[in-house]
Amino acid sequence: MKNIELFDRYTGLIFTELLEEFPLKKWIHIESFTKIPLVNELEHPYENKIFIGTLQWLAEEGYIKMKTPNHYGAECILTGKALALLKSKPKSIQENGKSYGEMLIEMSKIAGGEGFNAVVNAILSKIL
Repeated sequence: MKNIELFDRYTGLIFTELLEEFPLKKWIHIESFTKIPLVNELEHPYENKIFIGTLQWLAEEGYIKMKTPNHYGAECILTGKALALLKSKPKSIQENGKSYGEMLIEMSKIAGGEGFNAVVNAILSKIL
C-alpha cells in the first residue's frame, strides 16, 4: 500500500514543517516534499497526487488551513486542533517527556526514518 505509506510520510513532514513555523503561515511547495518535478500543470506524477490528496485531507479534517492552493502547493497553517494534538504527550511518557510535535521535529532530522515513522504512526493513531 504505497499510497498509505506516502500519506503517512507526507503527513509527518507537513506537520513538522508547519509546527516549526507556527504561528506563521508557510508556503508548502509540492516538489520540496516529493522531490519530483511537475511536468506540467495538468499532469502530476503519482507521488505529487498523493501529496496534494494529503494536504486536502488534512484541510478537510480540520488539521490545517489552506489558502491559495494551486498546482505547485499552497499556503498553510496548523489549526488549533492540530496544535493541541502535536503539543500532547503520549501516556507512556512522564511529565518531563517530549510532546508528539517535539519528537516529530527531532526524528525528522535523523536519517533512516524509523523513529520518524513511529512518531507519525503514533500521531495518526490518535487521528484515525
